[in-house]
Amino acid sequence: MSPSRSNRTYHAMTSQRKQRRKHQPLWTLPLFFFASYVFGELVFRIDVGIGFFGIGIWYILLFGASAALLSSAIVSLCPPKWGRVVAILLVTVSLLLFGAQAVYQGVFGRFFVFSSIGGAGQVAEFWKVTLKTIWNELFYIILYALPVIFLLSPLHRLIRFPAFYWKRPAFFGAAGIVMHLFALLCLLFGGTDIGSVHELFYEPTYVLDERVGALGMHQGFVRDIRYFVFDSGSNDLELELEGEHTEESSPIAGEGQILFNAEDPIIPGSEEDLATESGDPSVIIDRSPNVMDIDFETLIATEEDEDVRAMHEY
Repeated sequence: MSPSRSNRTYHAMTSQRKQRRKHQPLWTLPLFFFASYVFGELVFRIDVGIGFFGIGIWYILLFGASAALLSSAIVSLCPPKWGRVVAILLVTVSLLLFGAQAVYQGVFGRFFVFSSIGGAGQVAEFWKVTLKTIWNELFYIILYALPVIFLLSPLHRLIRFPAFYWKRPAFFGAAGIVMHLFALLCLLFGGTDIGSVHELFYEPTYVLDERVGALGMHQGFVRDIRYFVFDSGSNDLELELEGEHTEESSPIAGEGQILFNAEDPIIPGSEEDLATESGDPSVIIDRSPNVMDIDFETLIATEEDEDVRAMHEY
């Protein structure tokens, strides 16, 4: 075969591949993001032992559809080559969130919140336990990484990364907002009582562990970021005002001591009761913190379990 004919054949095959990719349905992009987010949430629930069936699955699907459409809108703002890079970054963030939360939960028995990211050095202090947990989580970490592997492999040609046209991101963005509003409307179906999904979504006092079961890790962590950014200042102000009110209304006799009036309710048989029976109109009670004298050096020297010894050293 002559070089010129070989070049023509190569260009013809390349052109055919481009045509096939061009004619891939536009919905393959949001479908990929939806499958990635929902797959990660389901694997995460199996990984950390959260109930697989329940109302949380319904909200994972709703908020997952909204996130998929909004992610598609972001990718559609870029040229096809850069759109694929942005898609890889988005699913990598999801991978890191699931993997980090699973490892942290394996070490400390709870999920970390956004405000505690600055204290991530705690995990490094227990590096042996952390490495052991990562090894135990390796299978699930690989599962979390499957969407990234998919985009890095030739299979990414099954997804259409369209050229920029303002109607595409506008359509995906509008559809994502409508889906998100529909998901918020569905929160009302379960009621607004204490402990309901509606309250878990809107009330910042609940811990992340409670929200994850009802809303999924993605939405639970996003709500946690929202509370940290918009509500932390108001909460600090409320605590400050409450503290000022307490200082004005309750006399303090000294550091660690609180002045109690004899008319306050007293537990029978307590020291307050005995002091009041003595006839004193008011009693100063020592409320300083109790300190336990624990010999950690002896515990470290006698402990055989390395994990427990690391906790004593900490």
